[in-house]
Amino acid sequence: MTYSGPGIVAALRFAQCPELQFADIVEEFDIAFRFGTDHRALIWQGEDTAFLDRENLRLGLRWVSPLVAEDPWHLVLGLSAAPGHDTPFGTQEVCEAFLSHILDHATGYLPPEQVLQTPIDEMLDAELLKEMADNLRLGEYAAPKRARRNRADAEEAEAPQRPAPDKRPQSPEMDALREALNEAAQDGEQLADQDGVSLPMHITIYVLGATLLLHVPPVGGALLTYSVLRDGFSPARAA
Repeated sequence: MTYSGPGIVAALRFAQCPELQFADIVEEFDIAFRFGTDHRALIWQGEDTAFLDRENLRLGLRWVSPLVAEDPWHLVLGLSAAPGHDTPFGTQEVCEAFLSHILDHATGYLPPEQVLQTPIDEMLDAELLKEMADNLRLGEYAAPKRARRNRADAEEAEAPQRPAPDKRPQSPEMDALREALNEAAQDGEQLADQDGVSLPMHITIYVLGATLLLHVPPVGGALLTYSVLRDGFSPARAA
């Protein structure tokens, strides 16, 4: 038959492995929760999963060891109808009240640092408990990585941001200006090399060099330097 709930699962989280062995925990539960009936069964499925069936009620236990030694341990408790029976709870509130009674007893000798719980609407079996255990293991294993990643993201967000270099392509106008200035610089160098250049032409060369110095500093600086040196050491001027 298809189970339609209600049911509930809780996970007790321990920073370190409890002193009680899982077999002792199951035995304690088996003795403490008879629910006034002699129709009970203890069903083991592996070394880390056990079910206590009490007529139409099922209590499941799963021991969850961590993936790495520094991660916490968990004891998963599940509560639902026993196989082949309708739900004995009627409402989710009644189911939660049953779980609260069980947790009050269990936490007396197994004090957890945290209790997580969630409702279920499917049959409480070994497959469901295994899925819960895998999620707990992976969640605890991934938590430190998430914390480190979040901390790194926060530090990066707080760090002063350097302006990104301007990678925009140069406009056609800038390319044309650069080409024209280069051509002008070459013409100026050719004129500066000619003998008998008139004074107005010298002034033009200096103005051109100054203009290039503003727009293309390496070219303008080279042209001005060359012109000054040429004029200063020209044989005609020296004579």
